[in-house]
Formats: sequence, C-alpha cells, structure tokens
Amino acid sequence: MWDDADDVRGPIMDVGGAITWSFEPFHVLINTDTFYPKSDYREQFAMAMPFSPEGAKNLRAIPMVYQDGQDYGKKFVLQVPKGEYTIGPEQADAIIDQDPYISEKFSWWDRRGAEVIRGHTSLLFYENEVIYIEPIFIRSQQNSMPQMQKVIVVVRGHAFMGDTIQESLRMAYESAELAEIPRAIN
Repeated sequence: MWDDADDVRGPIMDVGGAITWSFEPFHVLINTDTFYPKSDYREQFAMAMPFSPEGAKNLRAIPMVYQDGQDYGKKFVLQVPKGEYTIGPEQADAIIDQDPYISEKFSWWDRRGAEVIRGHTSLLFYENEVIYIEPIFIRSQQNSMPQMQKVIVVVRGHAFMGDTIQESLRMAYESAELAEIPRAIN
C-alpha cells in the first residue's frame, strides 16, 4: 500500500520548529525522448506526486499525468523496481539535517540572531536521477522578510549546499563521494 510522501518545512511563521506536511502534487517539464511514455510532444508539461510505502519513508512510485495536447490526461506510474532502494523526500530532509557542514552553518546563523527557514523540498529528475532540492531562507531580527540564501540538493544520499541550484548541482556531480554510487534510475 502506498502513502503520499512527506516533506519537512519550517519554522512556519514565528511558531516553533519544523513541521511535517504531506507532499503535494507538483508540475514538471519532462523530455519524453527518455524513459517516459512517448508523446506527440518532445517536451511535455506533467503533474507528478511522490509516494512511499505505507509506514516507510523511501520512494516507491511517482504517478504522473501529461498536461499537454492530445496526450492531456495520459496517466502512468514511475515505480522503483522491487529490490532497489531510492530515498524519499523525508529521508532527503534527514540527510540535510545530518550533514555536518550544513548543520554547522544552520547553527552559526542561529547564533548570529538569524532564523533559518527551510523551504519546500522539490523533487526533480535530472540525467535519469531523482534529485531533491530545498531552498534555505534566512530571516534576520532586523528584517522580518525572509531572503533565500542557499540551495541544497540531495543526490544519491548526499547533500550539497551552494548559493544557486547550478552551484549545488555542480558540487554534487564533481564530488568524489558520488563517483562510485550508481544512479537511482537507469
């Protein structure tokens, strides 16, 4: 049985710590020349929603539906094959929490009187991989308007934090840590 995946966000407004939310359906632009079902269009706007097994946190499936042209409403499911393991959104959030460099930066910002606000975790498909992206906002005591300061990507169980998504992805794919770890989707 499947359950909608969860996402950790927070703090929300001025109240407490992080809160776990159900992951919401999201839109993505995909290239149908890859492992997706063929379409009349090479690029297709689609809606997707990650699911995990009931009572577990790993990614199990991503039901999707095309949103363009003659293929509008065409449904399909990307499933993680049995026996293979792909981290889910909540696990990606835990990997971010447990990364020594990132947690040190969060603590440093907190000590300087700023509040770290974790944005919505997004799931993307990049070069046949599942990648999680989370924006990091900082709210200072002097200015209540949060500003995006960093972007974290989680690739193959490792977190990388940079000033932009491009920088974070470059750090990930240049990392020796990932060189020996197989891709999630082949």
